[in-house]
Amino acid sequence: MDGSNLLTAIFCTVVSLFVGVILARVFPQGIGMDIGNAAEWVAALAAVVTAGIAAKALWSWQDQMRGTSRHAAAAEIAEAAQLMKYHFYDARNPWFGIGEFSPSYRSLKRPISPADEARGWAYLFNNRYALLEAQIQKLATLRAKAGTLLSEESAAALGDLARNARQLHGFFQDRVEQIKLGPEVVDQLPDQSWVEQTNSSFKTESPDDHSDKYSVEFEQKFTALMSLVKAFI
Repeated sequence: MDGSNLLTAIFCTVVSLFVGVILARVFPQGIGMDIGNAAEWVAALAAVVTAGIAAKALWSWQDQMRGTSRHAAAAEIAEAAQLMKYHFYDARNPWFGIGEFSPSYRSLKRPISPADEARGWAYLFNNRYALLEAQIQKLATLRAKAGTLLSEESAAALGDLARNARQLHGFFQDRVEQIKLGPEVVDQLPDQSWVEQTNSSFKTESPDDHSDKYSVEFEQKFTALMSLVKAFI
């Protein structure tokens, strides 16, 4: 029970008892009632009033605690989702620094084979995805809290967003496979839609360009979760 509810209950209890004493002393004399009987009735009334006040204060405290718990859970989920979004676009940043490749890859004499090229990119993609996966896992662990304290709809939206972000791992693997095959072979593949989807998904066109299909899907799921969570913040 917070301080305001406790003080309210104490104040009302004291007032009810004080009024009861006054009425027990004054009111019975005017109607010829025995003071002892009147005091008993007033004491009983004061007890009922006190119980009612205490019950209301308890309900108010419980309601406040539920609101506080929901607020804390919603804030935690929103922060985790926002951080995951940052990592999601960081992993898909189209600017690749030479320092992101392994030392063994950087020491190879050019030109190198498609297989060596693929291993170099696999190293880069795995390191980028590791940072994202850690945040995906953190967000996913909050699903039960979302379902318990917020709503099942919030829990479902959280799961959808996490699954969407995890698809990036598959796009990274597909891109490594394309590099291993070499551009000449890739250009001759019958399923060019797979090639186009991979190339438009494993990275964005620019750090601030989120207009590709994969980014749009991610943003829709992110917005859906945040709209549900922010109602409790």
